[in-house]
Amino acid sequence: MAKRGLWMVLLLGGAGLLSGCSTVVARVNGTNISQKEFYEELERAQGQQVLQMTILKHLVIEKATAEKLLPTPEEIQARLDELKKERFEGDDAKFRAWMKASSLDDTILVDQIRYELAAFKLRTRRLKTDDAELKKFFDENHAALFDKPARVSFRQIVVPEKAQADKLIAQLNNENEMFAQLARQISVDSSSKENGGLYEDIPWDAVKQQEPAIHDALKGLAKNQITQKAVQLRRAPLFVVLKLIDSKPPEPAVFDKLKAEVKQAYLQQSATSEQELLAEVTKGANVVVLAERYKESVQPAFTAPDPTAGLPDAVKKDLEKGPDIAPPTPIDEKSMPKPLTPGGN
Repeated sequence: MAKRGLWMVLLLGGAGLLSGCSTVVARVNGTNISQKEFYEELERAQGQQVLQMTILKHLVIEKATAEKLLPTPEEIQARLDELKKERFEGDDAKFRAWMKASSLDDTILVDQIRYELAAFKLRTRRLKTDDAELKKFFDENHAALFDKPARVSFRQIVVPEKAQADKLIAQLNNENEMFAQLARQISVDSSSKENGGLYEDIPWDAVKQQEPAIHDALKGLAKNQITQKAVQLRRAPLFVVLKLIDSKPPEPAVFDKLKAEVKQAYLQQSATSEQELLAEVTKGANVVVLAERYKESVQPAFTAPDPTAGLPDAVKKDLEKGPDIAPPTPIDEKSMPKPLTPGGN
């Protein structure tokens, strides 16, 4: 929600200033689309959502500032570097090309990252992150989150015809080192073609689930060996030639080596929800929507109605006291039914 809202905010931010301009943003068969028409269409389609997101962003930054939780420049830069590594393998040229294609600049991206980090800090600020708490989380979740299963790395060339696959096998038996080059040239697998057909550190179970025939063929290979029969895929009329690169056994995680990863996973799983953050930052906030078209749709999201409005003062005082609560009735635990568990009888 945050990312889409931000991009729309950027597009609509200058609408008020530019609505009277006659700048042409596009031309269709000789007919101009003016900037005014463009902004009006944007506002009609996304105005409500963008206004809500912009108000929320202001409230979050204000709250984070008050609690001294705004991210530092170093934290923002670290997240930028992480984004570049995750999506573009650290390639700055590809990263810049993506920014240009997305109509982004450094200021826009930093602004968005600042908001996201500030929101996450607010959602996690009350969590204890001492070693004892993290170790407890690790012990409860290491099998699902941190242990590494048995994994396989391999290359593949995918072709549409069995005869072509058979010819490749004969060729590769004599010139094994050509595998990656041929994968780039003729493989029809767009996911791995540019990488020389390489799939790296894939869990064996994931391979078996996705394509049992590939799993079984790889299991029968030695390191650097090539399949001697074309593998036919079950979901498409395609044939695969495989080369086993490496096979790794399961690796149990060690807490002391993974403290940073454990902390991040713990914070992600234990953070309060975005809905709770919204309720927190809007509580007591003075948000007034002045645009008539958005008053009924946006204002209620940021204005908590007072249920006692209009009541006599005496009634209000009675409500403030709260109801009389009787002490709890003792319960014999032996007579309680056993709790149901998922998959239990």
